[in-house]
Amino acid sequence: MKEPSAVQETEPPVSKNALKRQLKRKRWEESKPERLALKKAKLKEKKETLKQSGQKLRKRAPKVYGQENSGIRVVIDCAFDDFMIEKV
Repeated sequence: MKEPSAVQETEPPVSKNALKRQLKRKRWEESKPERLALKKAKLKEKKETLKQSGQKLRKRAPKVYGQENSGIRVVIDCAFDDFMIEKV
């Protein structure tokens, strides 16, 4: 009798597509630092060109910290009752 290998017992067989997905995800994660560095370099270059052309840089809206939901709701009645038609 043949004894099954330990690898087959612990991991079920993986399909060809699943192997491709795993390999793609692994390559994606490995190339992440290069992609981030390239993105950062492009952004820096864009800022420099905007600065040299005299255009203003767009700034992000400041984040609001410490804001809590009060639970209060506001209802505005515009009094459009005259324009409403009752359909039966």
